[in-house]
Amino acid sequence: MFSARGYRVVVALEVVALVAGGACLSAAGHTEYAIAWFAAVVGIHFLGFGRLFWPGFYVLGTAVLGAGVAGAGAGLAGAGSDAIRAVAGLGTAASMFAAGCWTVVAWRLGQGE
Repeated sequence: MFSARGYRVVVALEVVALVAGGACLSAAGHTEYAIAWFAAVVGIHFLGFGRLFWPGFYVLGTAVLGAGVAGAGAGLAGAGSDAIRAVAGLGTAASMFAAGCWTVVAWRLGQGE
């Protein structure tokens, strides 16, 4: 996967989106939404990986994208920056942790242990 051209393209687009979005949020004076933006971009990057490499990435991508959207939604509903960070950050962390646990358990079951 890491040596595939598609991987490099998706990651390059992700980096550009992260930097450009972060710069735009900073210029607009809304850095409190940076974590929500980063989560959304990372979620989209996993959706791209789902198309290119393994359908399981669709689940992770949807969860991480959802955490970013939920964090932004919390901010737009009037919640402060701590709430945006909590919703987007903890939602992303929980999604990544669950995906990692699932991967380890699936690998262990495949090993006959």
